[in-house]
Amino acid sequence: MSEQNREEHFDLARFVLGYLAEKGSIVAPAAFGVHEVLLPEALTERLKIDSYLNLRFDAEDSAPGEDDSLRLSVNHPLVDRLAGELLQAEANSQVFINHLRLDKKGLLEQAEKKIGIANARLGQKKGAMEQQALHHYLRFNFKITFVSDEKQESLASVVMDAQSGYAITHPQHLQRLHSTDTSPGYPHMSVAPPRWLGAGEIDSPQSYQALLGRAQKALEAQLSPRMTAMQRRIQRFLELDQARIEEYYDALEADLRRRMERAEASESGRGSKGNPEKLAAVQGERTAKLSDIHARYQLRLEVELVNVQRIVQPKVILPVEIVDRRLTVTRFVVWDPLQHELEALVCDVCGQPGENLHLCTGGHLAHAGCLAPQCIDCKREYCQLCAEQVQACVVCGEPVCRPSTITCPQCKRGTCREHQGLCHAADGEPALLTPAQPQATPATAAPATAAPPPTSTTPKAPPAKTGKSSVQAAKGSRSVKSTASSKKSQPVRPGQKAPEPKITAKQVQVIISATEPAIVVRAMRTSSRPYAERTIELLPSGISVHCECEKEKCPANGWIHRPGTTNYLPIQIEQLVDRVSAEYNFPVSKVEYFMLYALDRRPLRGFTLPPVWLDEVRLEIARQGFDAEK
Repeated sequence: MSEQNREEHFDLARFVLGYLAEKGSIVAPAAFGVHEVLLPEALTERLKIDSYLNLRFDAEDSAPGEDDSLRLSVNHPLVDRLAGELLQAEANSQVFINHLRLDKKGLLEQAEKKIGIANARLGQKKGAMEQQALHHYLRFNFKITFVSDEKQESLASVVMDAQSGYAITHPQHLQRLHSTDTSPGYPHMSVAPPRWLGAGEIDSPQSYQALLGRAQKALEAQLSPRMTAMQRRIQRFLELDQARIEEYYDALEADLRRRMERAEASESGRGSKGNPEKLAAVQGERTAKLSDIHARYQLRLEVELVNVQRIVQPKVILPVEIVDRRLTVTRFVVWDPLQHELEALVCDVCGQPGENLHLCTGGHLAHAGCLAPQCIDCKREYCQLCAEQVQACVVCGEPVCRPSTITCPQCKRGTCREHQGLCHAADGEPALLTPAQPQATPATAAPATAAPPPTSTTPKAPPAKTGKSSVQAAKGSRSVKSTASSKKSQPVRPGQKAPEPKITAKQVQVIISATEPAIVVRAMRTSSRPYAERTIELLPSGISVHCECEKEKCPANGWIHRPGTTNYLPIQIEQLVDRVSAEYNFPVSKVEYFMLYALDRRPLRGFTLPPVWLDEVRLEIARQGFDAEK
């Protein structure tokens, strides 16, 4: 095809006038080859033109009109700006998954077999029937950029279930969600409402913004292995460059010092006046070079949303009731005809699907690790969303819910039922309890009152307790202080020193954050109640240790340690972690390790210190902060 024929196929007038009309402009029919156009104010500001235009599209060699019309050609600046507007437009799309078999019956019986609630039962809701409804998936496509000594760019996608609020990670499910059908196969079917806490209307900007935030967290977890590998590679290059710089400037300093010694040894001392200034300049240049390479090798992740694809798929839903002896809540059982399986119920705390969820007294479904401590009196279970309903007895420290708390009319303190009246028994203060029959500690185990950290770590006590990190908010239940079992306890007599308890933990968990320099070690009394919860964080003032445990005064709480070198730091942190196992007589070989990625917790085979701890710039700041407060 010739160049002239190709130009004839491109109708410039149709392109320009069609775009202006689509953006809200008023286009009058052509009169004598001139098109009158009235543009909206927002469009005139973006295109930097007048709001009223007379446009012509005839050839330049034709007779010019007598009016003030604007003749456009393919090379005109206005046409270039219109093309730029089209190129910058977001390429969002919508596809449909059609031709699915939706005649599914017996969802209740199947749900009773597959879905289990740990402390409640699933039953039929009166008058409820299976119904078909449209569900939405949102595929967020991101442009990700890794910036360090070099720049790497790539694309990544996260698919969010808009009705359930969590990210789809199963590869087979993601593959089945690919569709090119742009016409709806079920145009008259209603849309299912969202089922996650905090959601508004399914198409509201608030819901989309909340799903975008969850998608970004899922993307961080998805990219974490790649970030870890890149961080290790960057760390190796940083160490090599740092060694080269140190070797180079060590040689310069050694040469200058030799010159200064020879000049001092000579009688004249000629030429030695400028050497101290040169030595100071070399030392300052060394510091600047080291600072430059640390900044250059700092890994940074930049995420930019490119576009969004909405995937529409019909599913079968059935309202059901989850009932325990105190309350009844309604949830939806969902049959996915694309996967040919029932969808799992979602935890209201972490937003992730799960099995054997618990129904908390506040009406939420939660994983066992997302529950608050259970009330010692009435045995009510609360989740972390209702954690303010649980407080500690001022005498024994055991968790007591608000309905079971006995408030003293005199001191206004709250106690459990067993220790009523002991809230001000010790000269106006709560009574101290001691176990009536303390158990003997094995000879091989360390006592519960472990000695302070060794002097090689140079610890010091800060003036105030350090706050909890984000890894504590994302993990399991919070800790409650407790000295011993309150059922066999008695107040300490005046002048008598309460013996320290010797306790053996049932389980020890180490939760390591992959995104923050924070580690939580939990010595568990039961599967959901801890003896101790110790947080180890890297702060600008050093390595902070904060412990909440059953001891009245924990000897490990409030210490700050000076960070060692990058080679010694993993050993230093592992020693701090292992002290919890020693204090609670738990074998180190049976400790469970987990790596926390946003809301995803993955098991580890052993202790692993993530690269976020090995940032030399952060470590140097912590060392300097520690030395400044020493």
